[in-house]
Amino acid sequence: MAVLRGRRRGCPRRDGGDRALPETGGSLQYHRRDRRRLRHRQRSAGDDPSSASDGSGPRARRCQRSAPCPQGDARPDTGLARPCDADSLEPHIEARWGVWSLENRVAGAAARDDRRTLRRVVCRRRLRHRRRAGRGRGRSRGVNQTQYGIGVVGLGIGQQHLEAYRRKGLRVAAICDLDDALRARTAEKFDIGTTYANVYDMIADPSVDVVDLALQPWLRLPVVVAAAEAGKHVLCQKPFAMSMRQGVAMVEACERHGVMLMVNQNSCYVPGFLAVEPYLESLGEVYHMSITCDGRFMDFPERRLIPAMMVHHVALAVHWFGEIETVYCHAHGHDAPVTEREVMAQALVRFGSGGGGLLSCNWSFLGAAGHTHQHPHEEIRVQGSHGTICGHSGEMSVHIEEPGPRTISPDIEGTWFPDAFGNSMSHFLACIGQGSTPKTDGRGNLHVLQCLFAMHRSATERREVCVSEIGLDDDVDLSPQRILGAGER
Repeated sequence: MAVLRGRRRGCPRRDGGDRALPETGGSLQYHRRDRRRLRHRQRSAGDDPSSASDGSGPRARRCQRSAPCPQGDARPDTGLARPCDADSLEPHIEARWGVWSLENRVAGAAARDDRRTLRRVVCRRRLRHRRRAGRGRGRSRGVNQTQYGIGVVGLGIGQQHLEAYRRKGLRVAAICDLDDALRARTAEKFDIGTTYANVYDMIADPSVDVVDLALQPWLRLPVVVAAAEAGKHVLCQKPFAMSMRQGVAMVEACERHGVMLMVNQNSCYVPGFLAVEPYLESLGEVYHMSITCDGRFMDFPERRLIPAMMVHHVALAVHWFGEIETVYCHAHGHDAPVTEREVMAQALVRFGSGGGGLLSCNWSFLGAAGHTHQHPHEEIRVQGSHGTICGHSGEMSVHIEEPGPRTISPDIEGTWFPDAFGNSMSHFLACIGQGSTPKTDGRGNLHVLQCLFAMHRSATERREVCVSEIGLDDDVDLSPQRILGAGER
């Protein structure tokens, strides 16, 4: 279909659509061309309507367009939506549009209604999401993000962060790691001039405005407190904490000193998931969702799959569907009791909105044939009354039933590794510049921690657990090592 000049592709016209006719399926441009050809044939045959002496030709009609419509002040374009007598309108339609009949106008409007409705819904949802999430990719207009110097602490997963920041054009002021050789190689690879072996020296660097903290959870509390006292904003990797009291202490330290704290729940910033997020409200009432992840990965520092991996899935579910009310979890340690560790877990969750979900993660599956949904390609399914979403981070599909069945494969710009890390930092910097709350802020992430601890309690006690049972001051600790205190360095 041709695109009318003066409006963007895919945006609905204010006067009722593209004016497509059922016979040809064309647009206003095409029908103007057909009318010109018709007039040319009429002139050739000696019957030129433009020279009609009764004032009905095109020139006369152009002068009459400001005259009142037979049905009051409504013109044929907009008057069709009002109750009226079709027989009385038809002469006016013929006088205005020539060979176009009233039946064609009504049929064309009905044929366009489904397309126009879906287009408006999708455009509005996409616009709303981009405004809320920094134009869908974390970056916000009006904020010069290169004004903020980033200091990266921990060069393990930090390698992915640095690559993502380079792609985004963000400014890394310094890096920090205890490994001298790794620090030197990384500085050369990413062209970074300032390096530190001591994190507190880096925090004192005036060129560092944001601390990207990729330390293990049990080491973070004193670093977060020091950064907050120095007036530095903090981006903390997941899991935010493995102790409830530790998480609350970090949140309160940042709030006390007036700096922003955001948790890098990078599942909420994955390009594939951002691409389908605008369609969530088009699914109708969402009553079920599931996330499935499998593979073989038995040796990881946290020793507990729920806070180490399922935190991704819990955070995304909470971001999309709201807070979780209850969980029922089954977990197993493969060759160790659940009290010591878990390497597989399945959790039935119920949201406050009324929907439910199944979160399944198995990192102890023997045999490569069962490794079909390995991280970062876990399968996500969302089911609503009017549609579904299905796929993984690299390929997502949306099926919508209303106003008509259709399947959409949205464009995905980037991959989970490393682009989700760039999106999250870009979103954080935009929030700092605008003074707005990040969508995965530290205070809000305390609910995610409560869900994780409720899942572990359900697995050990073999019962359904209300998330509210986990209080913010509860002494819940799943850390495999001793957690450093706020004053320990």
